[in-house]
Amino acid sequence: MDIPQNFSFLQRPLKDGREFVNLIPNSQCKVTRLTKGDTDTTVSHMTDWVNTHYKQTVKLSPKLKRATLTGTVQVIYDFLYHHIQYKADGREQQLRSPACAWKQRYEGVDCKSYSIFASCILKNLGIPHYIRQVRQPYFHPDQFTHVYVIIPKKGKTNTRGNYYVIDATKHENTEVDFLEAKDLFMQGLPHIGLNGASNHGLGMPGLVDQGFEDFLMFLNDNGISMPVTGTIRQKVKSYTSRGIDPSFAITEAGVVVQGELIPFQSTFQGGLNAVATTGAIVTGAKAVLKSDWFKSSIGSIFKNGFDVSCWGSSYSPSKAKTDVEADMPFIVQKSGLTNSVNNTTLNSFLNIAEGYRDEANNGTNGRFAGCTRKGHQLRETAVKALVQKVLSDIKANYTLRPSSRKQGAINFAAGSAFPGYRGGMSYRWGGGNGRAYTYQSYTVTPKVVNPPVVKPPKPVVKPVVKPVVKPVVVKPTPVTPTPIPVQPTKDIPPKPPKPKTANTGLILGLVAAGALFAPKIKKAMAKK
Repeated sequence: MDIPQNFSFLQRPLKDGREFVNLIPNSQCKVTRLTKGDTDTTVSHMTDWVNTHYKQTVKLSPKLKRATLTGTVQVIYDFLYHHIQYKADGREQQLRSPACAWKQRYEGVDCKSYSIFASCILKNLGIPHYIRQVRQPYFHPDQFTHVYVIIPKKGKTNTRGNYYVIDATKHENTEVDFLEAKDLFMQGLPHIGLNGASNHGLGMPGLVDQGFEDFLMFLNDNGISMPVTGTIRQKVKSYTSRGIDPSFAITEAGVVVQGELIPFQSTFQGGLNAVATTGAIVTGAKAVLKSDWFKSSIGSIFKNGFDVSCWGSSYSPSKAKTDVEADMPFIVQKSGLTNSVNNTTLNSFLNIAEGYRDEANNGTNGRFAGCTRKGHQLRETAVKALVQKVLSDIKANYTLRPSSRKQGAINFAAGSAFPGYRGGMSYRWGGGNGRAYTYQSYTVTPKVVNPPVVKPPKPVVKPVVKPVVKPVVVKPTPVTPTPIPVQPTKDIPPKPPKPKTANTGLILGLVAAGALFAPKIKKAMAKK
């Protein structure tokens, strides 16, 4: 990832560092070897490594603090430069915790391990800073090849001239020339968890300590007895003094510390000899549960459901919830499904969703803090539910046929990546970056809907109108009659009339009706 600025740096003379030996824990030095990936992937792992192992410098950090930020930065650089040898990593990218870097300090570490060490110290001192990766003009200018730490002089300003640098790979603590820089912000004090024993009573930095005391006082003001809050304080301290962040939850029944319930109910006599009644305790407990006081008084400490393990985590469930609300619609839109449903858009959606899920699953690895694992698990659950919903909706109008499992890859440039998770920073996963993953592809065919049978309309028959024929009136021609002479008549006897047969017309009609009506004919004849 980085290159030596000068080959003589590889064998810099080191101080013995005996004054620091007892301030840094021993390590088995199980080095994390990363899969192939670009520096975006590497820096993402580095931030997790810082948030997991910063407690290894909890005793060392105060020794390096000075009255001014300028002095503190210089002392941290001097410590790293003069006590840990520099050695550029080869093709195999490695991350070391501070304890591991200290154990291997004579063998040498690279820019990533220097940056992790510096970031852990700054985190314990409550100093906000950035991990910066850069493209250098004279060494693979198309790639990000170097990483170091920058510290804003005020607030979060990271523009040129407004920050300090810690880069222990160089003989002078100055910034390298670069073509492009990408910065990942590392919070200081708000993310500090409950470290080992310190002068603040609860093993916490002063402001966090005060927030916890404010919380206990709030319980007292709302009817929870002082012996109860004292027990809570002692129980938490019993863990934090040993460097353990206990699980911590609040219910109407009481506070649960590392699985042990400390009930609110008590027979404590108040200052006016008044017993804290059960009714007052329940009222107080409900006030605690519903109050917005935590947001303003304790802030980020209790925003994770009163889970103290989240105090030092790099990725909390509350942050994950905000991220998925922005990322789930983005995945659908980015795939093109909002414009049309076809093979290309559906499989693009499945590729992005599966990559997002696989990277989230990687964050549930046991090497991360418990709260960090919960945050990434929430992301994984959300995107799995999204896939089920989208496939279900598509199946209503399309036929989906499983095709093959394909190798997935996500490569989003900064500004066009997930708006929630990592805030739009460039994002790469799969295809040589991070872990390899596959997704199930489909072919999409619109369902054929049989059209309704439409009967042809009956033809409209226009009535035939017969022409009206006017009768021709023929006037008769007058004829002059010719007189016929009348012959004398002879007496001719008249012919007798023909005899008429009874029912002749009825019989003829029945015969014409035919055999179909033979029974009726017989009846008719019988009556006649």
